[in-house]
Amino acid sequence: MESFWYLVQWVGDNGLFTSTHRKQSLIKYYSSLRMECMTKLNTISYLRILSQQSLQALRCILGIGTGLGLCRKRPTKSSPIQSCLIGGLLTSVECIPDVPDYMLAKPESNYTANGIDFIYHKQSRGLSCIIRFSKITVNTEEDATSRIAGVVVERLPESGVYVNVWFSYENKLLEVVAIHDEMQTVTCSYVEQPGSVVDLPLTLVSNLVATFGRS
Repeated sequence: MESFWYLVQWVGDNGLFTSTHRKQSLIKYYSSLRMECMTKLNTISYLRILSQQSLQALRCILGIGTGLGLCRKRPTKSSPIQSCLIGGLLTSVECIPDVPDYMLAKPESNYTANGIDFIYHKQSRGLSCIIRFSKITVNTEEDATSRIAGVVVERLPESGVYVNVWFSYENKLLEVVAIHDEMQTVTCSYVEQPGSVVDLPLTLVSNLVATFGRS
């Protein structure tokens, strides 16, 4: 409960928050063959991350783990299941700039585009998270095909330095916002410090991006 309301407080107006009530019918069966029908009210709260601004606010709170959504260990016959980093999956979400009008009017509506939904059930005190993303960055083709039954792999759709790529520099997470080919420099912004930018040599950023992708 505390973790959910912490996110709601710090994401603030950047996210889409709503609460709704749902009725649930239950039937109780007793050993005497008697049964009883009852109805209870469930309170469900949603925190929806659907825009770039809300996703940036969430990343500033949760941070981003290295690995880009990959497992640290590959599945083997003795250990067929390995856990992926939830923080890494956040790097694969690409939200649209603004929330659609129909979602603002009815925040609990069904939404299939990229985004993150935090769902909190008041009665059971359960918090679940749904992450929707259309692609995920992997190091090699086998990283995807060994885990997913049906997958389409685009071979190196983007390589080297490009806008929006992330990398680590001096223990800080940076994102490329502009590339200046004529000066061989790159303008980068600090992910956890919105508004702070720094210019770095293109060759340095290229090496850092390659290193970060293999971490």
